[in-house]
Amino acid sequence: MAYRPNSGPGCHDSQLEFCTAQSIPTDGADDISENIINLIDTAPDLRGTPMQLKVEITTLIAVASGTTAKMNLNLVTASTAALCTAAATEVAEAVLTLGYNDAAGKVYTGYIPEKAATAYQQYLGLVLEPVLDNTLYSAGAIDAWLEPAI
Repeated sequence: MAYRPNSGPGCHDSQLEFCTAQSIPTDGADDISENIINLIDTAPDLRGTPMQLKVEITTLIAVASGTTAKMNLNLVTASTAALCTAAATEVAEAVLTLGYNDAAGKVYTGYIPEKAATAYQQYLGLVLEPVLDNTLYSAGAIDAWLEPAI
């Protein structure tokens, strides 16, 4: 559940996008989503609203070696938008786990566990985390966004 601190007025962000056609990590390291959601600027107020993570494969996910590669998608929050340098806190681990040979157009839905509003800081990002550091993907890209669960 996303949270807008202090019920600030915010501005409408109906898409709540983490990334658009973002390449998955090919070096075995974790990557942060290209877009970070500023929870103060989100609207409507999402407190108490069950949220889900939606991920669409935009380019076939393939591995350079092995056939059991997996990648977790984790949500992190921090007080600054520089999640890769800030002390980010993981608020949901493995909301989704992607495999390999996932074809373009396939859409996954992961439900975000409800947490107290205090679990969230101002910024929310998505971490693309290969399950094993030696897992090397050779190709793949995703779109990822939040939306209210129906």
